Amino acid sequence: MVRASQFLRDAQIRHSSNLIAAPKVSVVLPTYCRGSNGLLARAIESVLSQSFGSLELIVVDDGSTDGTSDVLADFIEHDDRVIHLRHDQNSGFPALRVNEGLLMARGTYCAYQFDDDQWTPDALRVLTAALEADRDCGLAYGKAQLKLADADDMYVGQPFNYSKLVEGNFIANNSVLHRRSVFEQYGGYDMHIVMRRLCDWDLWQRWGRVVRFQFVDEVVSIVSVALEHSLGTTAPLDAFSARAHMAHDRNPRLTPSSLAQYEIDDLTHLSSLGDRRLEDVWSLQVAPFQSRHRDVWPVVRPKCGKPLQVLVTKAHFDTTVDITINNFRASLSDDFNFTYVPQMQVDEASIECADILLLHRTIDYHSLELLSLARKHGKGVVYMMDDDLLSLHEVSPEFGYLAPGEPCHNALTELIRQADLVVTYSPVMQASVAQINPRNVLLETNIPKAWLATANAKLAGAPSAAASTAQPVKVAFAGGGARREEFQVLWPAIVEVSRRMKDQVEFHFWGFEPNDLGRLESPYSCEQYTFSYDEYLSRLTQADFDVMIAPLFTDKRAKRAKCPIKFLEITAAGALGVYSDVQPYAAVVDGVSGLKCANTIESWIDALLKAINLDVSERQSIVKAALKQVERRFTSEAQANWVGATFEAAMCHARLNRPSKADKPRIAYFCHSQYLGGAENHLLRHALLAQQFGFEALFVLPYIAHTAHEEVQRRADRAGVRVAYLPLAVETEVDKLRDLNEDMIDEISWWLRTQKIGLVHSVTLMREVGEACRRNVIPHVTSLYASNSTEPAGIFHCDVVHSDSLLYANQWGRCLGAPAQRILSHTPNAYFEIGQNERMPATTKESLTIGLFGTVQARKGQLQAVEAIGMLQKEFGVCARLKIYGYDQFFPEYVDECWRTAKRYGVERQISFEGFVSDTASTLKEIDIVLCASDWESLPQVILEGMAARRLVVTPLVGGVGEVISNRNGVVIRDNSASAIAHGLLEASQMDPADLNARLSLALQVAEGECSRDAVAKSLFKLYQNAMQRCAARSRAIQPSVAAVARTPQAPIVHEHILFQTLERVRTQLNELNGIADRIEEYRIN
Repeated sequence: MVRASQFLRDAQIRHSSNLIAAPKVSVVLPTYCRGSNGLLARAIESVLSQSFGSLELIVVDDGSTDGTSDVLADFIEHDDRVIHLRHDQNSGFPALRVNEGLLMARGTYCAYQFDDDQWTPDALRVLTAALEADRDCGLAYGKAQLKLADADDMYVGQPFNYSKLVEGNFIANNSVLHRRSVFEQYGGYDMHIVMRRLCDWDLWQRWGRVVRFQFVDEVVSIVSVALEHSLGTTAPLDAFSARAHMAHDRNPRLTPSSLAQYEIDDLTHLSSLGDRRLEDVWSLQVAPFQSRHRDVWPVVRPKCGKPLQVLVTKAHFDTTVDITINNFRASLSDDFNFTYVPQMQVDEASIECADILLLHRTIDYHSLELLSLARKHGKGVVYMMDDDLLSLHEVSPEFGYLAPGEPCHNALTELIRQADLVVTYSPVMQASVAQINPRNVLLETNIPKAWLATANAKLAGAPSAAASTAQPVKVAFAGGGARREEFQVLWPAIVEVSRRMKDQVEFHFWGFEPNDLGRLESPYSCEQYTFSYDEYLSRLTQADFDVMIAPLFTDKRAKRAKCPIKFLEITAAGALGVYSDVQPYAAVVDGVSGLKCANTIESWIDALLKAINLDVSERQSIVKAALKQVERRFTSEAQANWVGATFEAAMCHARLNRPSKADKPRIAYFCHSQYLGGAENHLLRHALLAQQFGFEALFVLPYIAHTAHEEVQRRADRAGVRVAYLPLAVETEVDKLRDLNEDMIDEISWWLRTQKIGLVHSVTLMREVGEACRRNVIPHVTSLYASNSTEPAGIFHCDVVHSDSLLYANQWGRCLGAPAQRILSHTPNAYFEIGQNERMPATTKESLTIGLFGTVQARKGQLQAVEAIGMLQKEFGVCARLKIYGYDQFFPEYVDECWRTAKRYGVERQISFEGFVSDTASTLKEIDIVLCASDWESLPQVILEGMAARRLVVTPLVGGVGEVISNRNGVVIRDNSASAIAHGLLEASQMDPADLNARLSLALQVAEGECSRDAVAKSLFKLYQNAMQRCAARSRAIQPSVAAVARTPQAPIVHEHILFQTLERVRTQLNELNGIADRIEEYRIN
């Protein structure tokens, strides 16, 4: 939760050196970006020209960027009553800024003015006289004249009646004068997000209960209603939720001594309104607000419902439970509760309480009974193994009980086969499991970031090289008896190193005693193995080892399946690691993040001597690189979303139908075009994510595309995704008058049934697809983007709406009457690797290369961008190169117009049309700035990709762009005119490197938090679960009937292939009623 103090930190105060000493009235005027249009100056003049002159005017500037400071500087120069309280950070909370002004107020009385309103000349004199005449009165208010843009003026204000006030507000905010003591005693404006539109009305009600109000029957203020960018036009109004909030006593928390600690986004107290209402409050008010303040909320997390209960069981507890589960308790606490119970203590009642049963490398028939109980109660089942148990018998005779044919092996195989999802930790392990169960996912080992702190501190405060050489180099191994075979073979290397180095080296062995091996000539010590992982890491990070070794033989499959946990532990110890050059340590880069060697005595001698004899600075450089690698890839925090996605996916597996128990559930992705635009790319990336979690993705394109082989088809082929072709009708807006094509619905229904599709995810509006899903009781998710549809359509189309912006998610959700969720576009790791590896700001070069992406067409603004390049050179002497990427064959006349404009400005050599590019990650390496010049968008994916790659984004706030970009992490321009683009590019070219670096770092942080593969996967499977739950709920209301059977076509379908499918369709129609009934029953159970 965020407190008001977050927005009170960067105040700058300016006023005349002869500031008025003892004003009678303090006037507070909050403002934001009204300096350039004259409104702010008009409002100030209406205050300073009052017939009552004993006042101070406190103008609280909420981060204006339009010349407001210049306007106020001029007033301060000519009037000693003006105070400018300036913030660089925009809060978007006028209530907070007014409260801040009240904290500064020195007058006996306080009044309010706003940057688009005015006072009548005698307003303060009239209101002050009213309070002076009645000492028992705490607040006086007059009448306000409302200036309406499209109607006659209105007047508000009437004698005080608390009952009427509760019904609705009749007191204008700038028609009030009150004693400062009222604020001190009863608190100021409520700064909560749900009160942004109603904070003044709430204040009058709160004060009206305890303070006398007096009405002055004169017009004292002039209020402009619904001006552009005013709060009334930009903040949603939810009177019911506001009233629920107002029912709570907040006065003590809004007094001067407490208001800085007021939580502005907490919704806990509104939970009694129910999940659906709370979801609406979050999606319509909280999330859009947080999204526009990414410097405060880099990651905007959806409101979590009840956390999933994960019951973890294993025969005996050991450190692997800590590593694989407990390391994620804190970071996943909003979504999951993990409860460990020893296997023999798990009973049916505990399984009933869980959502997921996690069997942690269990290997007996008792665990099969637990699995059956979980199935009985409709619970998800995850089998987790962090060793290749299927081949462990090869390692040692002590694991013979896991050999094929043994009862434990049979139980293990059956547990793997029946699990909804199997979790593995290496490619070798995953390959073993895949032969039994195709529903598997690959995780990586991890370590909590906190355990790296000691190593980082050790590097930061490292002793000098001279001091370090006086101490023996501490070489250590920490593990258990599992590496005894390696030591028996390689021990002569350690003996030889000790012979050469003598007392210059000391050896430490944890969990291993070399008593029966060769004698060492260097000092050495041994310590016992501990089963407490936290104690082990605590001791390890404090041991101050210099070099640690991790020998590993991989002649046996089980050892090849090991994960690189030793790399993480050695790095946490702040030691230089020496590793066997084998597959499990593939993450270690030899000479960069560790040293690697072949498993021979000679190679180990050389590697150990090299590690010991390295300069301290060289050793530290390798450790520093290892720390950076582990922090980025292997910390629990870095992996939390992927682990969370695994459990969300497991719930989907448990609920979705499968063609057979041994198969993957099938998800059909319906796409409207074979050309790779933003929506198509978004859907394809979702399909590939689903594949990684054990789902079978099928891509469906319009039948007309069956003879083509464009980028969507090529990418699907490369990923092994089957492509089907069906007749599809696509709409951009809802046409309620259009009759649905029954023949098309029938064919889509037939295909869904024969392919045994478990869930449908479509992009753009395909109403026949939605109707086919409804009739066949198949969960349907639809991704929808920029639209003009705003009013409820009164039709059923899908279970859940997805969009890449809150703006259009909320808009489509209202239109289709379905829950809506924003998931930002999945940005692959290749883009983040650019951003993580290229830390130097790019736009400090003399000549800039600007990239503009998207199909070349008028709404994308390529023409204005070309003109802007010309204006930059002609008016400002800035030479920039513009590269235009995207399909350029669809609108040739527009392309010609762009060229004519380039020639007119003489910049045709600086403009290039690059055509469609399939690898935008490589393209981003070549450019300095990502430009969006559109006038109508949802949220271009290339903006998110540019943020991930640390490329400065210059863009107008079209569509949902303002949800990720502001002047804190990019450059915002007023519109997509050539002039605005030119000035934005000029600002980018002249940006201070420190400012640029701060913006790019925040942009990368936002992208990492919401656009990474892991974050998107977790949100995607939550979305799918939501669709399944809603589908199950509506299926209970459906009874098998003739309406569920595919209808006889009313008109022939022109596609030839349908004729050959008629016989099969008739056959399947006979079984449809039974199929629908079975599906309803399965959803009821699950």
